[in-house]
Amino acid sequence: MASANLTDATIEYLFSEEEKLLARKLDQLHILWYQTKYAQIWKMRNTQSVPATPDKYEEYFKAIAYMDGQLAILQQLMDDHVAANNELKAKAMIAEETKRRNDEELSKRASDLVHR
Repeated sequence: MASANLTDATIEYLFSEEEKLLARKLDQLHILWYQTKYAQIWKMRNTQSVPATPDKYEEYFKAIAYMDGQLAILQQLMDDHVAANNELKAKAMIAEETKRRNDEELSKRASDLVHR
């Protein structure tokens, strides 16, 4: 389990590499939730009307920037999920290949012993 890193005033935890991978992997419900939130924010962003008067430009651009920030955070969560899945798949493939090679080597050694 992650351990607390209390070196400063922020609450931060130290994770092992395996914990980092598992923490970044999302379940189906979280994926659907984040995709829905992304779509809602995207729609809201794209329905913002450009103000007719320049005095409202600053407020408009602040709202757009805020929504872009929210979209970027959601995108980062999804990107982390995809990267974690790819890493887990690669590790599983390596483990499977290693097991296959070990099994082949064991089988060859057993065959050699039988045929002596």
